Amino acid sequence: MGDILNFKPKPTAIEIALVEASFLTRWPCTVCGGCTDKVPILAEGEQALSNDGEFRTVRVCENCLQFGEIDDRLELRARQMEAEAVLLHEMIGRLQVPTFAEWQACCEQYECEWREDYEKATGEKIKEIEGQAVSDDLPF
Repeated sequence: MGDILNFKPKPTAIEIALVEASFLTRWPCTVCGGCTDKVPILAEGEQALSNDGEFRTVRVCENCLQFGEIDDRLELRARQMEAEAVLLHEMIGRLQVPTFAEWQACCEQYECEWREDYEKATGEKIKEIEGQAVSDDLPF
């Protein structure tokens, strides 16, 4: 009788299909946390998040497909994420970060120094159009 009270229906399977990529880029892998290479065919499916029709893409990279043992890899990733969550919670209220403006100024300083070093080393002046550096040998 106790087994009936604790009965949980088995979750529905998540079908993973081979689909053509919409464009070549690296896509995140749900299983290992890594990413695919720039491949034309992806292994993808959808996981329902709620009864409201919300879904998330579930993707399996070619490395996970090759090595197999998907459930073991999911278990390993889940444990890694749990450990990472503990570390992230420990950081709350402790990070002292630069502002976006400070970061932006540092990037601009780097770009300026890089430009000066390049022009000094090559003797070439970098041309700009609307603030973007360009070269004369562009095909357009």
